[in-house]
Amino acid sequence: NLEFRLKKQGLRWLLNLLLVHGQLCGPMDLPA
Repeated sequence: NLEFRLKKQGLRWLLNLLLVHGQLCGPMDLPA
């Protein structure tokens, strides 16, 4: 079950990365 836990952590890390990227680049990507 270690593989599942690692996969879960990886997905959470990816989600966090996407959230941070969205917060940093989101306002600039929004259409005026």
